[in-house]
Amino acid sequence: MIENSFPTESKVLVCDCSLEHENRIKDFCGNSHLIAVKSASSKILDILKSYVDLGAIFLSEDIESIPGGGIDLGIEIHRIRPELPIFLRRCSPLTHTLDEQLLKSFCMIYDIDGINNLQEAIEQHIFCAEYPNALVRGIEEITRNTLYHFFDDVDVEVATPYVVKDRIIYGELFSLMPVESYWCKGYMMIQLSEDNVLALTKTEKISDTYTDSDNFRVINDILSEITNMSWGGIKNRFVSEEKPLSNVATQVPIIVNHKNKYISFGTNAPQLCFKYTLREKSGERRSFSLFHKFIFNLYWQPERFSENQPTVNDLVNAGELDFF
Repeated sequence: MIENSFPTESKVLVCDCSLEHENRIKDFCGNSHLIAVKSASSKILDILKSYVDLGAIFLSEDIESIPGGGIDLGIEIHRIRPELPIFLRRCSPLTHTLDEQLLKSFCMIYDIDGINNLQEAIEQHIFCAEYPNALVRGIEEITRNTLYHFFDDVDVEVATPYVVKDRIIYGELFSLMPVESYWCKGYMMIQLSEDNVLALTKTEKISDTYTDSDNFRVINDILSEITNMSWGGIKNRFVSEEKPLSNVATQVPIIVNHKNKYISFGTNAPQLCFKYTLREKSGERRSFSLFHKFIFNLYWQPERFSENQPTVNDLVNAGELDFF
């Protein structure tokens, strides 16, 4: 556990046919930085196809509305979303044992009285990376200021940072930027929906720099500039040129499936996610969401992390201080 690590959250889908057990699962989630969202068993596959960010699924064995119950449902979920950990609650007494092949579909099997035994598995399979507080808060501050630079007369709301294990892409547009430091190596992504941004640009909420606002290429330019400015601020604060960058030569192919809005980095590493909502201060108060995600899939040594502290000379050169 990293000292001064930031308590990120993660959304988990709960599908249990017992209200009593459901409440106990909810209490457990509340104590474990998990946000429990409820789903009817008949809708769970539809929800998984709707590109909802999730960290895991809590599933009960005794689901009568589905042939084969929760076990067969869990096997099907694992087939279509193998990156999501599935925690299966068994009935008491156990109806039957699971063979080794079936067990591969589930991250852990438990009974409700032993739910606290899941804590170690939660840390290992969902929160398997800890993020320093200075890094998380710094990313929030830099990105919020970047968005205010590009959009006028809007409020920027920032949700609590969270962790996901799935690989879903939000919206039609996303930018991808390599991230490399002496303590990490991976990628930064910004994802958004083109139509929502275009609606704001048509009402002249965008900076005066962009005059032809009714053009999808302008949205691409805006996304590119937001990505560059955001990464520039993060790099200046958290990447020191005085220290050698990581010499990790490992590379993995990045697979993008546009039809299914899916991206794979060839790893089970979690993604650190930030959701920013931009809302008009006046008029129709339209809004859109932007998702800022980080995955450190190639190298991750947060114990080496440090924040660059500006010197007096740095501030003088930046025009923030003057010598008498």
